[in-house]
Amino acid sequence: MRVLLSSSVSATRSGEPERSELSESSLTTEATWERSAEFHNRSLEIHRRRDDSAGMAVALTNLGEIARRRRQVDEAVALHDDSATLFAGAGERSDLAECLELFTALAAHRQQLARAVRLAAGAAALREAAGATPSPAEAQRHQAIVVTLRRAMDATRFTAAWHDGWAMSADEAVALALEQDLDPPPR
Repeated sequence: MRVLLSSSVSATRSGEPERSELSESSLTTEATWERSAEFHNRSLEIHRRRDDSAGMAVALTNLGEIARRRRQVDEAVALHDDSATLFAGAGERSDLAECLELFTALAAHRQQLARAVRLAAGAAALREAAGATPSPAEAQRHQAIVVTLRRAMDATRFTAAWHDGWAMSADEAVALALEQDLDPPPR
């Protein structure tokens, strides 16, 4: 039995996309990411001409997320590094929290579990301190990563990393996000 996923993509009963449709879907998705990247690159250039640090940081965050979703992890890290530095310098705490959540996803992708938990907690603490509520999509994405991390780690280690991340200042959280070490030990 085939289940219709969209007007152009279908799957077998097990939910696995059929090979030819997967290719078509992947090409469509890649074209969408490419158009999105072009849009955000234009936005970045406009903000650079205006010397708008916060606007540049938003564009870089979006480009970093596009790179992450395209599995271009090194590019995503570089873009998020620049974005976090700009957000921190501009004092944009709620946007910085979102950027730290994206670093959480990158650290989890790289199997840097304790680091990912510290970043997740730092982002959550920063959001709370700023009185910022994430969008439903941001909250869902972040919660899914935290649940996965909690399942992947020993409870004691998870809790210790969470408390460590929660206690970090914004500057310490940014420094952790920008570190190049694979998985620095908790403080």
